[in-house]
Amino acid sequence: MSSIDKPLSESQASRPGDFEAIRKSIIDLLRQPDYDDGSAGPVLVRLAWHSSGTYDVETDTGGSNGAGMRYEAEGGDPANAGLQNARLFLEPVKRLHPWITYSDLWTLAGVTAIRAMGGPEIDWVPGRTDFVDDSKLPPRGRLPDAAQGADHIRDIFYRMGFNDREIVALSGAHSLGRCHTENSGFEGKWVNNPTRFSNQYFRLLLSEKWTEKTVPESGVTQFSSVDPDTEEELMMLPTDMALTTDPEFSKYVQMRPMDLAKELDAAVPTMNDMLDFLPIPTLVVSPSYRIHRASAGLLEAWGRRREVLVGQDLFTALYHGSPTERFDRIPFVYAIETALEARALRLCHAAYVANGISWTARIMPVHNGDELLCLVIEWEQDELHTTTLNGEITQSWLPIDDAFRILVQAVKDYAIFLLDTRGNVMTWNTGAELNKGYKKEEIIGKHFTTFYGEEDIRSRKPERELEICLREGRVEDEGWRYRKDGSRFWANVVITAIYKNDIHVGFGKVTRNLTERKEAELRLTAAYEESTKLKNDFLANMSHEIRTPMHGVLSACSLLLDSRLTEEQRETANMIQESGQVLLRIINDILDYSKIAAGTFPVENERLDIANVITSAVRRVQTTVQPGVSLKLNLSPNLPKWAEGDALRYRQIFENLLSNAVKFTERGYISVNASMLTEDETSHTIETEVWDTGHGVTEADAQELFKPFTQLDTPHQKRRPGTGLGLSIAKSLVELLGGSIGYKPNPERQGSIFWFSFKVKRLSSLRQAESIIAPPGGSSELPHQELQGGEDLATQLEQLLKISPTKRILAAEDNIINQKVLVGMLHGFGFKDITVVSDGAQAVSSLSAASNAFDLILMDISMPIMNGYEATLRIRRSSIRLPIIAMTAYALKGDMERCLEKGMDDYIPKPMDKQVLMRKLLKWLQSPGDVIQT
Repeated sequence: MSSIDKPLSESQASRPGDFEAIRKSIIDLLRQPDYDDGSAGPVLVRLAWHSSGTYDVETDTGGSNGAGMRYEAEGGDPANAGLQNARLFLEPVKRLHPWITYSDLWTLAGVTAIRAMGGPEIDWVPGRTDFVDDSKLPPRGRLPDAAQGADHIRDIFYRMGFNDREIVALSGAHSLGRCHTENSGFEGKWVNNPTRFSNQYFRLLLSEKWTEKTVPESGVTQFSSVDPDTEEELMMLPTDMALTTDPEFSKYVQMRPMDLAKELDAAVPTMNDMLDFLPIPTLVVSPSYRIHRASAGLLEAWGRRREVLVGQDLFTALYHGSPTERFDRIPFVYAIETALEARALRLCHAAYVANGISWTARIMPVHNGDELLCLVIEWEQDELHTTTLNGEITQSWLPIDDAFRILVQAVKDYAIFLLDTRGNVMTWNTGAELNKGYKKEEIIGKHFTTFYGEEDIRSRKPERELEICLREGRVEDEGWRYRKDGSRFWANVVITAIYKNDIHVGFGKVTRNLTERKEAELRLTAAYEESTKLKNDFLANMSHEIRTPMHGVLSACSLLLDSRLTEEQRETANMIQESGQVLLRIINDILDYSKIAAGTFPVENERLDIANVITSAVRRVQTTVQPGVSLKLNLSPNLPKWAEGDALRYRQIFENLLSNAVKFTERGYISVNASMLTEDETSHTIETEVWDTGHGVTEADAQELFKPFTQLDTPHQKRRPGTGLGLSIAKSLVELLGGSIGYKPNPERQGSIFWFSFKVKRLSSLRQAESIIAPPGGSSELPHQELQGGEDLATQLEQLLKISPTKRILAAEDNIINQKVLVGMLHGFGFKDITVVSDGAQAVSSLSAASNAFDLILMDISMPIMNGYEATLRIRRSSIRLPIIAMTAYALKGDMERCLEKGMDDYIPKPMDKQVLMRKLLKWLQSPGDVIQT
C-alpha cells in the first residue's frame, strides 16, 4: 500500500517544534513498493532541492518557483513530474503536523531521506519561509546555472537557510529522482546514473572527464561523460560542476563516503567473498530494499543469475510478473515491517516460490546503533507447504482434529475456509460450496479475489482487507460477492489472521449470506422513503389547507381593523387576530420541527445587523408586555455593527426566547442583553440573553426544557397555548448554526435566564453597535407605545398610493373569501383597476385577449382546471413578460424556489402579510427612475 492510501496514525500528531516526530512520520512514508528502488527517498530529495529554487518573472527560463511547486507541476522538464508524487507522499505528514511550513517540511524530508537511504547525517535547522509572491523571493537566478557562479549559488541557498554541507548533499542527490522511469516520466540517460549519495556523487564528478555540451532540444548547457564500459552517456548540471571547483565545498566532497553499499564493501570485503560462496540461500538487502548480495546457494536453488539479481529492487526481483503480485508481497512486507520494528528475527512462510518449491524467509535486520545497515534474509524450503500441479501454493500446516473437521464440513449456512498467507484457498466446506457454487477441486489453489467484483478489485479492496487483518488481527466487511455462475449475494465476511508459534501462517475466512436481510433493508429503506414522501406531501397539503382559510381570517381581520370600529368591536377584532396569530405560530412550529427532523432546514449566510434584529424584535413584542412589566435592552459596545450569518434564524431563535419571557412574566422586568464573547481573525462569537422575572423553572423541569412537545405546568400557572416545540426548535437552530443554548435561574430574583451563542463571520469593515433605542453600553426601558420604525412603511405606502391608481392588476385566486380579502387590500393601497379570475386557465385567457391590459399578475398556485405553475409556463411561452407574484399557502422548503423556477418573479406566503404585499407591489410596479425607500 502506498503512503497516499495509507493514512498516518493520529497518535503521531505533534506539538509545534517537535521535528523528530515529523522525521518519524516521513520515514514511515518512505517505502513505496511501486518505485524502482522501493523508496520515495530520491524524489523527496529532489523536492527538497526544488523547494529552495528561485523564480524569475521576467523570463520563462527563470527556474523553479519553490513555494509554488505545490500548486503546479514543472511541465518543462519531464523528470520533475515525479515531484507531484513527492508532494502527495508528504501531504499526510502536513495534515498530521499542520504547524510546519511546506518549505521546512520539504527540506526536512530531503535530509531525512538522504540519511534513511544510507547517506550522511546533514545538519538541518528550521525557519524556511513559504514564499507566496515574487517580491519576497531571492534575487533573479536559476539554481542550476553555472553562469551565476558558486558564490551566487551559496548566497541563494544561505537565504533559504541551508548550510554548505546541505548544499553539497542536496545538489549531489538532485538527480536521484530521475531514476524512476515509471513515476517521473523521464526515460533518458539519468536512468543509468550509478550514483547514490552526495559524497560518491561528487567523487565521480572529480574523477571523470567531462565535456561541455549543449542539449539540442532545449539549448541548455550541461556537461557530458561517457562510461567506457557501457558507453552510456551521463549528463551533469552546470551547478554541480561549479560546486566542485569551490574550495569551501571541496572539503565536504572529500569526506569519506557514507553510501551504505560502499561502506559495506570497504569494511567487510571478506564477508562479501564468503557470502558469494555460501551454500545457504541468502540475500543481503540495503535499507532501500535493493539486493546487495546473493549467495551461491540461492542462485543454484532458484536458478537465478547474480548479475540479474544484484541491484534489483527486492520485491520486483521476487514477484514481478506474478498474476497475484500485489498479494504475494503483502505477508512478506508485513514480516519485514515487524522485524524492523522489533529489531529481531521474523519468519515469513511461503514468501517465495521457485522451481515449484515454496520458500520460507528468515529476516534479520542488522543495525549499527540506531542505524539500519542492511537486511540479511536466509531462505529455507517450507516443509509446511506443498504446491499444486499448476504451481499454486496450498498449505497443510494446521493439524485439524477430525471432530472439528466434521463439524466445519457439516455447517451449511456459513462458508468457512482457510487461505494461505498470499490469499489462495486451502480448504473448502459444504457451506462454501452451497453459497459460492464451486466444488472443492475447482477452487482449491485459486485466489480469493475470485469472489470479488471488478470494481472491488480495481479499488484494491481485497488487498486492504488482508493488510488490515495483519495489522489488527481481524477484519469484517459487508458487500456483494459473486458465485461461480456469475450471480451475486450480499455477504458478511470475517477474516482472521492465523498464527502458529507466533508465525503468521494464513487467514481464516467466514462468509455468511445476508441477501434476504439486505433485500429487507432495501424494502424498509424504500418504505421509509415513501413514508417520508407521504408525510411531506401531507404536511404540504395540510399547510395549504390550513393556511388558506387562515389567510382569509387574518386578512379580513386586518381589513376590519382598518375600518371605523367602536372600542368594543376593535377589541373583539384584536382578539380574533391574536388568536389567529397563535394558531399560525403553532402551524409554523410543526412545519419547522418536521423540516429540522428531516434534515432539510436551510441555513443562509448574509449580511447581519445584530442590533437591528434585536431592536426590531423588541418593538414587535413591546405592545404585548403585561402592564407593570418593564422591557429593558442592553447592547454591549463591543457588539459588531455588521457580520455575516443567518439573520432569519437568529431572529427566529431570539423571538422564541423573547416571546416566552413576555408570555410568562406578569410583573417585574424582561431584560435583553447582547454582547460579543470572543473574536478572532475570521469570526465573532455572539451571546444573547433574555432575563425575566416570571415563575421560573424548577431544577427537575430544567432537564426537560429543550425536549420536543414539552409543556411545563406549575401549581400557580395554567398551561399556556402552544405546541411545546418552541425551545426544541430554538435548540436545533442554534446547533445548526454551530452554537449552544441553555437556561439558568435569575440570580436577582425569581425568574429565568435563557441564553444562546454562536459564531458569525467577520466582515472586513466593522463598526461598534449603534442602537436607535439605547446608546452603546447603556440601558433603556421601553414604554408601552409604538416606537419609531413606522416611518419607512408610511413612506412606502405614500409612494404606492401615488402610482396605484394607474396600475392594472390581474389576480388569479380560486377561494371566494380570499378574493374579497385581496381586493380589499388592493383597494386600501389605492388600486382601482383590479381583475379577479378563479383559475389559471382564465388568467391565460385574459392575457391572450389583451396582453397589454395589465401591469402585474398575482397568481395563486393551487387552483382548479389549471394551477398557477402551468398558467405561468403558458404565459411565459407567449413571451409575456409581466411580473408574476406567487401567492401560495405552501410553505415548505423548496416552494419558493419552485415558483421562481417555473418563471414567476416573486413569492408571498399565505397568510399574507399586508406590509409584505405592499413592498412587493411597490418593488415590481415602481418606475425605473423612482427610488424605493426600504
